[in-house]
Amino acid sequence: MARWGWLLVCLALAVFATVSPREAQAHPLGNFTINHYSSLEFADEQARIDYVLDLAEIPTFQQKGQLDRNEDGKLSDAEARAYLDAKLPSLVENLHLKVGKEALPLRVQGSSAAYRPGQGGLPTLRIEASLLAELPKNWEDNGSGRYT
Repeated sequence: MARWGWLLVCLALAVFATVSPREAQAHPLGNFTINHYSSLEFADEQARIDYVLDLAEIPTFQQKGQLDRNEDGKLSDAEARAYLDAKLPSLVENLHLKVGKEALPLRVQGSSAAYRPGQGGLPTLRIEASLLAELPKNWEDNGSGRYT
């Protein structure tokens, strides 16, 4: 009977280990991907865009010379700021928000860049930017909008 007890305990542990929730550590599309995410929020006078760029291990490695200037394997605040100062303008330049036929200029309110642990001892890079655009008066009456 003791043998059955151990078997049930082992079976219960195996089931628990396979169904317990875990944080995803891998990129679902692979180590070569660059994922883009945008969240838009419209208020009375402003549109807010939260933009996230997530670089997997290989694209992060390709940017290493521009990121880790002192080659210590870490991304300091100064290195992150220098990287963002160089890269963010071209990223924002390629984002477009229109209300009706009017293109709205986007301005950066805040940004960050940070390494995150990746596979094989390589870091991934996450860039976040908060953008604002002033909405025209009666923007709700324009009938359409577009974000690209």
